[in-house]
Amino acid sequence: MRILWNTLGDQNKASSRVRAYWIAEELERHGVESTLVQTHSRFDLLLLALRLLFYRVVVFQKCYSRWHVLLARWARLLGKIVVFDIDDAPSRNESPVTLRNCAEIMKLSHLVLAGCQKLVEYAAPYQANVLLLPSTVKMENYRAATEVEAQTEGYTLGWIGNGAHYCDDLVGILAEPLAAVAQKQPIKLKIVGACGQERLAETFGKIDGLELELVDQIDWASPTATADAMRGVDVGLYPLLENNFNPYKCGFKALEYMALGIPVLASPVSVSADIVRHGFDGYVCASSSDWELGVMALLNDSDLRSSLGEQARHRVEGTYSSKSAAETLIQQLRLIT
Repeated sequence: MRILWNTLGDQNKASSRVRAYWIAEELERHGVESTLVQTHSRFDLLLLALRLLFYRVVVFQKCYSRWHVLLARWARLLGKIVVFDIDDAPSRNESPVTLRNCAEIMKLSHLVLAGCQKLVEYAAPYQANVLLLPSTVKMENYRAATEVEAQTEGYTLGWIGNGAHYCDDLVGILAEPLAAVAQKQPIKLKIVGACGQERLAETFGKIDGLELELVDQIDWASPTATADAMRGVDVGLYPLLENNFNPYKCGFKALEYMALGIPVLASPVSVSADIVRHGFDGYVCASSSDWELGVMALLNDSDLRSSLGEQARHRVEGTYSSKSAAETLIQQLRLIT
């Protein structure tokens, strides 16, 4: 079987790295050949149309243009298996054009891969064959902190991602509880992927008792980038506001923290409350006081942090690995072929 992936981006794009590149690597071990391309120009689109002649399966990963609708139709005419993958709401601003194109591609597909149950429900009116395929991590890229590394000075809370997209979540949810904790004990907040967002520096930099470290960018495509950037972090933070977009999130940040063997504090939005088992892998925090209590509980108990982090890593290994995602996808494609 040969699969042609039309991805949203290269390995610097988190969703493409997680839901295409890592899975494709695992598929190669099963004898499934994959080619991954992006379509940023009309020439790229034309080349993709020609390449379709030589592949059995085409996967459109978060591609919503009218050109991709035409490519999906072309693939169907050629007798190819069309798969559509989605791990976010199609549009942050609910663009009618984007939503219409997304719906049309799902109708043309033989299979829709949805990253969370909310997206399964979103796709269901347009496609009968929808598979819940959670976002997963390539475990060998995430090494848990050793006992020596964990014995660092102070107490560091960490967040990693695209600060341009999550600035409102970070400021809106974390500013108040972290200020309250910092009044009692000094803490450190490390934000990886600040993306030049001055509001992050302005908000958290002025909190007395809180040491702020901002890392603007890292080499996201590097296999060890996340593990290196998060070294020394004791607790991973995953704040999400309740809005029209966040309920469709697929919990990748929580999975990264857990794969690194550190406990998670997460908002109960989308799949976060399913991935993070309250009291086993970390804490689900629904209010400002919950965030404050969660930070304080882990701040004062290194043994608890170690226990929760160990359980978290085991959970990801068993349920959310790229290896398991590839095996699930192969089984589903074989049913279609």
